[in-house]
Amino acid sequence: MSRIEQQTRTAWDAYGQHHLRRGTPLPDLDRITWGPGPDGTGDEILGDLEGLRVLDLGCGTGRHAAHLARAYGARADGVDASPSQIERARARYPTCRGSACSTRTPSTTWGGRSRTT
Repeated sequence: MSRIEQQTRTAWDAYGQHHLRRGTPLPDLDRITWGPGPDGTGDEILGDLEGLRVLDLGCGTGRHAAHLARAYGARADGVDASPSQIERARARYPTCRGSACSTRTPSTTWGGRSRTT
């Protein structure tokens, strides 16, 4: 893991631990938007996701993966480098059908080969 990757992981892990201690609630999403403000392009741009596998890189608390699984029937895998963010995701969505979050790398999640630097 490079220095910047380690720094990023450490920062997000500290953030996640802070919110675990505080018990910060994680509201469900009704819509995913891209761009500035709430009027950006929404998740409908993704089209029909029923039964399709979706990879959410940097999933954090898993809200987007859970939303796509619930709202669209996607099989969503969330991957994040921060163990505390994954802990938050698993605590918030323990039984979200079709959604799973882990600290695995994308290559192990999808069965590909990884390259280490």
